[in-house]
Order: sequence, then structure tokens, then C-alpha cells
Amino acid sequence: MQNPRLNVQDSELQSGLVYADALGLPRPVSGAFASVYRLKCGKRDLALRCFLRNISDQEQRYALISSYVQQDDLPYTVSFDFLPQGIQVVGKWFPALKMEWVEGESLDRLHTQQPEQSRETCAPGWKLPQDDG
Repeated sequence: MQNPRLNVQDSELQSGLVYADALGLPRPVSGAFASVYRLKCGKRDLALRCFLRNISDQEQRYALISSYVQQDDLPYTVSFDFLPQGIQVVGKWFPALKMEWVEGESLDRLHTQQPEQSRETCAPGWKLPQDDG
């Protein structure tokens, strides 16, 4: 992901600069399902969400999610584009999501620092794994 001009097809992302660490290496935010890269594209910061594993009906799932998110008026959702050929790795194309970069607190950090608030953020009544202790 060091050179988007070579690894992505989306023209806006191709022109972007990947946020990097002190060594100049890309600085992804990774979780169980994806790694997200932040890119400076002109005056906008965009996120490229790269999936860590293949899910057979992924495109259909994200098409449904995208159509819902684009029509909702919820303050905590972000519209996105599903890119079937989002990123190229060792000559093979993989899907990705393109969206606005949003600053905020990660859910795992919120749960560590404010467990009661994170329960309400997830959904009232949900039992989180750390609650089993």
C-alpha cells in the first residue's frame, strides 16, 4: 500500500498519499476483518478498508449495507463505495471499501476506558465478551 498509483484502480485513491509512520511505512488500523489505510487525497482524507479474508457473498452484503447507509440520516454512519477491484496484492485484485476518513474513538478503546458507555454504544442489553469474567 506504499504506492497507491500501482496498487489501486480508483483514480482518486491513486492520487492519494498514504499516512505513514516515522520510517515511511503505511500506518494501517487493523482489526479482525480488515486493515484500514488513511490517504490524503487533495483536501480530503479517505479510508481504504482492505478485507483480510474472502467472504463469498461479500459484494452482495456490502451492496445492501451501502444502499441503507446512503439513505439513512443517522449521525454515526458513513457512506462508502464497494470496489470489487480495490487493491492489488502480488498481481491479484481484492475487494475494498472507499469512504471518508472519520476521526473518532475505536470501540475497543472506548470499552477499555469507559465500559458502561461502550455497552450503550454497542446496543443496550448486549453482553460483551469481557463481561463473562
